[in-house]
Amino acid sequence: LALYLNLLGFSVIQLGAFLSIGVAGGAGFAFVVALVSERVGRRRLIVIFSLIAAPVGLALFFTDNFFLLVFFAFVGSMGGDGPRGPLQPLEQAILPDTTPDEKRTDLFAIYGIAGRVGTALGALAAGLPAIIYQDAFGLNEIASYKVVFAGFAFFQVGVALMYLWMPPAVEVLDKKRQWGGNLLKLSSRGFIFTLTALSLIIGDVTLCAVNLACMRLKEGQHGNGHARILS
Repeated sequence: LALYLNLLGFSVIQLGAFLSIGVAGGAGFAFVVALVSERVGRRRLIVIFSLIAAPVGLALFFTDNFFLLVFFAFVGSMGGDGPRGPLQPLEQAILPDTTPDEKRTDLFAIYGIAGRVGTALGALAAGLPAIIYQDAFGLNEIASYKVVFAGFAFFQVGVALMYLWMPPAVEVLDKKRQWGGNLLKLSSRGFIFTLTALSLIIGDVTLCAVNLACMRLKEGQHGNGHARILS
């Protein structure tokens, strides 16, 4: 994503703003989810946020307007790890409610491994534009990345349809288990908000640093190529 935005001519500051605003959108929507999920419905929210992320891919495909892209990054929670902000707390709330007590640790381990494997495969797939689309189909760099973003939008719609198949057990049907208190009045709110802020800051800074290093490395490779041609 950062490499594509760099190809469009955005500065490092603009890239940082794009990713930071996307992370902020994810954090904000995750906070909203914590307040309304039991009243609106977990399945309904998961489907909604999955569908909201799809227009982000379409925006990256159709436009290079920075402010429009930033808007979609916020709405679609498009930070460094994709639209995980509002979805992850919903998924982690569903898992223990649909699993026997003795199986919860195993299920969360599988959930974590599946997420890490998916992230690794996604990072590997980021090399497809250069390997497949450019070499095999003769597309330029920008066009090849746009194919990836169109595919992202398509798969987000598919994921939303799969979430529709979740059984009613994912909802909090027992009224006694529904929490109707005020999140801001919890005695542990300071600790929770501190950890959340540290996680966002550290994750965002690390992400921007890695993206910057990758772009510098790529610029250096292009520079070396130009130097060889001139020589």
